[in-house]
Amino acid sequence: PVYSKPKSNSLTFCIDHFAGKVEYDAQGFLEKNRDRLPAEIINIMRFSENKVIKSLFQTPLTKTGNLQSGSMASSSRNSKLNSPGATSPGVTIMSYNSKGSAGQQGRHATNSASMTRFQQTASTYFRYSLMDLLNKMVAGTPHFVRCLKPNDCKEPGNFNSERVITQLRYTGVLETTRIRRQGYSHRIVFSEFLRRYHILGFRHDEAVSVNGDSCTRLLQNLGMTDWAIGKSKVFLKYYHVEELAQ
Repeated sequence: PVYSKPKSNSLTFCIDHFAGKVEYDAQGFLEKNRDRLPAEIINIMRFSENKVIKSLFQTPLTKTGNLQSGSMASSSRNSKLNSPGATSPGVTIMSYNSKGSAGQQGRHATNSASMTRFQQTASTYFRYSLMDLLNKMVAGTPHFVRCLKPNDCKEPGNFNSERVITQLRYTGVLETTRIRRQGYSHRIVFSEFLRRYHILGFRHDEAVSVNGDSCTRLLQNLGMTDWAIGKSKVFLKYYHVEELAQ
């Protein structure tokens, strides 16, 4: 199991992550998750004489906790401010009127704050932010850069090999390398493959069609094995590229 219950009545628990077990202290989790400003503070900021501060606290928040921008924010803000008892997502707004004492107004604001469905928590913002990130990654072709610390002392010229290996293992780089070495780590489209290696398998003035058959002929002329031809790409193992480069 990845979750370990506390052995006593303490608020600690343990999660078995990929990099190892980590013990968490749940003391204050709920309060940190609420991450809420008092209603009085928000009301003061909303009616500030500073236009920047006033705008920040009147602008609605997106699902990820960011400020809405442009006409969408203006439209949303105007519609919410014109509707009775309206609140902006993620903030608590204190409503004042000419009736009722300050104590009643404070209690009313507190009750409204606890009942409104727009009271987003830190974990809610995190979930929406994660979903937004995943949607962007699926729609694009991301390239990842792994940043490794050569040592824990921030010293130049100090390369701690054990520390680097640990980071490579925990970030999954070693496992990825092992898997790719067993499979086809290089996948090159036909046109790019023939552009790079045409001279190795054909005469320099020989015209060849850009297709899988031409790539197959080139590889066979070089006497290479264990490669594969797909619908639009040539699949090579890690050592194939080294052989072609030589």
